[in-house]
Amino acid sequence: MSTETRAAHDLDVTTQRYRAAVEGRDVEGVVGVLSEDAVMYSPISALARFEGPAAIREVLGVVFGQITAPSCVAEIGGGTDQRALIVRSTVRGVEMEEAVWLRFDADGLINELTLFIRPAAALTALMAAIGPPLAARQSLGGGIVAAAMTRPLAALVRHGDPLAVRLAGVGRR
Repeated sequence: MSTETRAAHDLDVTTQRYRAAVEGRDVEGVVGVLSEDAVMYSPISALARFEGPAAIREVLGVVFGQITAPSCVAEIGGGTDQRALIVRSTVRGVEMEEAVWLRFDADGLINELTLFIRPAAALTALMAAIGPPLAARQSLGGGIVAAAMTRPLAALVRHGDPLAVRLAGVGRR
């Protein structure tokens, strides 16, 4: 097997292990395919990034406790050091689609995860579900403030979305 073929095979194996871990909501399975310097970029804020397996473990522990039935529905191969997965799940009763852009290091481990989530109702539901418990780990007051900020926004977006679509006169799914 050539070096290039071996590298592609390693990325395929890592991607499949990541995929299985996500579908099983297995935090340790995800952490097992991360490099020591892995970084996860938040879909919620351009300012938030989680550095290292320990930080990613902490966030995924909360996320996996809030989402149901994650299923990878598509995998897109990129260059020799990247892949993208499309994952469908549900958060607080809202269907969610997530694109995860994976970048790999020279050893075939994931060193960057960039997440994108749609629709807005799912993104804000996720924010309301994970923001308060993550903030509460820093301080009780932080958890209370995060809940006060995120829960009304999630409710407004979830209930306002159908009205906004109707008012705009655009087609519905």
